[in-house]
Amino acid sequence: MADPVSGLALTNVCIGLAINVGGLGLKIKRILEMYQDAPRELQLLRSQVNVSQRILDHLSSALERSDSVFQQDADREALKDNLDACTFVISIIDKHITKLQPDSNNRPGRWQRVQHLWDRDAIQENERRLDVQVSALGVFLQASQL
Repeated sequence: MADPVSGLALTNVCIGLAINVGGLGLKIKRILEMYQDAPRELQLLRSQVNVSQRILDHLSSALERSDSVFQQDADREALKDNLDACTFVISIIDKHITKLQPDSNNRPGRWQRVQHLWDRDAIQENERRLDVQVSALGVFLQASQL
């Protein structure tokens, strides 16, 4: 006859193993979904970079005009610093996209998708940084119109 404590211990180990295997299965499913979604995500990133770059170009041109709203040197310098920060973050994201998908008409291959998944956390952090810079830019532009 088996020891009841040993039976309970074995049951706990089996339950723990089943939970870990189930969790691993969910993680694998999520990785596969991200892998399949990589082309769409890269396309969205490319669009975000293109639009953001156009906006920054427009604002830089407005800053350089002599009739600009930003006549005070401190305002001009603050805006220039923000635009430079945005441009820097955009360039990092753009390098990632160009490295993985040089031609926007071609879908990234298997290796490019894996590289994107590998760099995904860093890219998301740069997207967050860009969002913060754009928010600060928006507040600054609104405040300067008051």
